[in-house]
Amino acid sequence: MDILPVTHDGSFDAQEFVESLESEGWAFLSVAGGATTDPHLQVTTPTGAMAPEHRATIRRHKPAILALLRERERSEAINADQLLSEQGWVVVHCRALDGARVLWTLEGGPPEGLPPELRGLPRYTLGELSRLVEHPEVIGAAHAVKVFFPDAEVLTVNNTGGKGT
Repeated sequence: MDILPVTHDGSFDAQEFVESLESEGWAFLSVAGGATTDPHLQVTTPTGAMAPEHRATIRRHKPAILALLRERERSEAINADQLLSEQGWVVVHCRALDGARVLWTLEGGPPEGLPPELRGLPRYTLGELSRLVEHPEVIGAAHAVKVFFPDAEVLTVNNTGGKGT
């Protein structure tokens, strides 16, 4: 049995379904597939919250839910890019780091106008991000350093998987 919020035309309403569960503490994450794997859906729920009906609905409507999450990601990327260009910094939940909050900045050092409660977040400049995107195998290690030393800078990434700071 499915739990089916529907639109006025009777089709499944992925947005209503996802938003109603998010309001109850659920989290939905789209994880990109690899060269030989399809994208998959990661769902985190409060303990005991996933009933068989939820599981059936998610399985049956996975493509619609993934499409909704991809559209959200595109929208969030546009908003993040706009904030970054306007204020010089933006806080994002990084999918590559299991949703960890990180601070993106145009340049190094704490940006002006940054609220005090955000100053301890790991900080990445656009230059660092471009170096790390080319070597995703070292993102976790670089982030582990940034957690303890938010001002550390990723200068280089070599092809043996190491990094320079």
